[in-house]
Amino acid sequence: MGQLFGGLLAAAGKDVHFIDVDPTTVEVLASNGVTVVLDSREHHASVTASLPEHANGPADMVLLFTKSFHLGPAMEACPQIFGADTAVVSLQNGLGHLALLRRSLGSAQVVLGVTTAPSDMVRPGLVHSTRESRVVMGAMDGISDVAAVRSVLSATGFDIVGVPDVHVSIWEKLAFNAGLNLTSAVTGRTVGEMGADDHIASLVERVVSEVVSVARAEGVGVDEAAVHDAIRSAYRDHGEHQTSMLRDVLDGRPTEVESIGGAVVELARAHRLRTPILARLCEDVRAGRTWSHNSAAGRSPHVCGS
Repeated sequence: MGQLFGGLLAAAGKDVHFIDVDPTTVEVLASNGVTVVLDSREHHASVTASLPEHANGPADMVLLFTKSFHLGPAMEACPQIFGADTAVVSLQNGLGHLALLRRSLGSAQVVLGVTTAPSDMVRPGLVHSTRESRVVMGAMDGISDVAAVRSVLSATGFDIVGVPDVHVSIWEKLAFNAGLNLTSAVTGRTVGEMGADDHIASLVERVVSEVVSVARAEGVGVDEAAVHDAIRSAYRDHGEHQTSMLRDVLDGRPTEVESIGGAVVELARAHRLRTPILARLCEDVRAGRTWSHNSAAGRSPHVCGS
């Protein structure tokens, strides 16, 4: 996601610097630049890149695209990029990063958002996505200069939308991700394969409903029908896409199960709500268990792999 947005901004003439902890990625970006393919059209830009300790600062704007569990260490590794006037933009998934950002930066300079843009990395420096994507954003506590951030991000060519209460959008994206990411992680299916299987698609719908019930208990007016519509669109338009959580499972990396699923289960318990399917999915993702067709169909779960 960082290479998608940073590459498009750089191709549009913005001064973009990438920060990554992987020396190989830094070397590739600094040497070869970034190429973004949107609907078969290539956008290439030369960029600068560095390890965190070598980054210069402060920056005018910082776009955060780390996994939720990497956010704290990432910010601690390069404090020099965060100045008093730096706009900090998070388009990250889940819930866990919100409290950390407020605690570390306050609210005045933080802009939160979600995006529908998929990003498939072919290799470092080459990512594929689609132009038909949008970003919805708003101030964490209604203070930040969202208009300035929208102006910069509009250079990506994506539809950039400002909303008065971004937390509705965050929870709707959370319900979307919980349904697709967690289910794909235990079934091993692509987005299109899940949509083509009535049993799995029904499971995704039930997960979405569980998350929506928790959002409403939190006082967030989520539009459940809009989430189901977005999932049906994903089945249709991004059928070959592997979710980020499935990719993490296949590559043996840690997943965002806690920020996308575990945090919701904990809030459900606080509200005395039941989220049995979401809780089971979280348990199995943590344990590295996969489901057979029967368990996806709602019958007795059977572990068919590890």
